[in-house]
Amino acid sequence: MIVESPSLQGKETPGTLVRVADGREVAFPLLTTSEGRQGLPAAGGPPLVLDAALFEDTPHGLVPRIAPDGRQPWNTHRRRAPAARGPRVAIVLVEIGLDEKASASVLATAAPLTLVVSPYANAERGWYRFARWAGHETLLELPVRSLGFPTDDSGPLSFGADTAHDAPLDLVLSRGIGYLGASVAAGQFAARPAAFEPIAGALASRGLALVEVGSAVLEPLARHHRLPYLNVAKAVDQEPSPEAIDAALAALEGRAREDGFAAGYARPFAMTIERLAHWAAGLQSRGVALVGVGELLERAVEGEGSKP
Repeated sequence: MIVESPSLQGKETPGTLVRVADGREVAFPLLTTSEGRQGLPAAGGPPLVLDAALFEDTPHGLVPRIAPDGRQPWNTHRRRAPAARGPRVAIVLVEIGLDEKASASVLATAAPLTLVVSPYANAERGWYRFARWAGHETLLELPVRSLGFPTDDSGPLSFGADTAHDAPLDLVLSRGIGYLGASVAAGQFAARPAAFEPIAGALASRGLALVEVGSAVLEPLARHHRLPYLNVAKAVDQEPSPEAIDAALAALEGRAREDGFAAGYARPFAMTIERLAHWAAGLQSRGVALVGVGELLERAVEGEGSKP
């Protein structure tokens, strides 16, 4: 078996992955992080040994796929902790890997988060591997051109309603490994959601989930393609002050108590991470569980809902 080493991020080949046929747990060695600290993998986190059967070797690199035995990346690469009881909250951190110092502080957070890694992040930094080792689920960001394009440009890997400028989807999907799905903000697709249909179909065919940040306009397409879907509409740090962030987190917690589950998103600002850690430290004592989006996606697939 191959135990993941963060130093190999961005250099994966089928030979560095392993098919785990016997289902046995692996005894993991200590990991030395980029800061020189050592520690065992977080309990209940996503798998650290990736199964080669869940990847296709394309001209662009390794891309997720449904395994021959039917296993799918979205529910294989999620956290392995037992399902929580009672109200559940998921927090999605976006733009991971762009500001490396801020992103590294997120990885040190003990609470289980879901990290959306930018395809423009430096792959050599090992964001996906370090995140899984720390117990965090990961999503790959699919950049979408905004309604203000080309003045507001999401870069050469972005997608939009005018597909003539799109990068190959497999190229973008190859920019990460071990993630359970894609995260997207609707952008131009808010006005023309039907243009997203080929992407939705491709994600579904590869066994990936879709997490839509900021709106829910793509949900009908996701449902049509039986694509595991979650809408995360509320930004908890829209107003970047400690008081506003605390209030937004309290409101999210209240929503979970009412509906059974809730999800919010944020950016990796130092203030946001500090307030998140403070809030998360007391959640269990208040009878609320902090979970990865994988658990909410599973509930949505089982019919509990998709709009936290």
